[in-house]
Amino acid sequence: MPEELVFRGYVYRNLADHWPAWACVLGQAVLCTGWGLLIGAARSPDRLVLFLTFAIALGMFRALTGNLWTSVGFHLGCQVTTQLVGGSWITPPAGETLRIDDEALLQIVAFWLVPTVLTPPAIAAVAVVRRARERVP
Repeated sequence: MPEELVFRGYVYRNLADHWPAWACVLGQAVLCTGWGLLIGAARSPDRLVLFLTFAIALGMFRALTGNLWTSVGFHLGCQVTTQLVGGSWITPPAGETLRIDDEALLQIVAFWLVPTVLTPPAIAAVAVVRRARERVP
């Protein structure tokens, strides 16, 4: 995942030397989204929103945990899930199929809503509870 090493690793670390965490999260997300636009991976408005919100979520993981590997693992998990469920890696065995009547709804729920919108607040809550427990003598 080279983009993790570049945007949540190198870029985030260098921004963190000068800016608060929230600015680093937004800064790396804008740069990552811009890169996606430049290479043609984010050609439509919905893809731009997906790239931006996903990059913000990954940046939040980096900021909350202080560890690049959290965002690498989450990104890898999302990519593998997307490719497996999206069918680009596997073909169901003969006689078995996965029927999806509304593929757009599946993409919104499985590939955007759950990983990008619901997971970061859950990770943030866990981080807050852990930090609170560490402060208690």
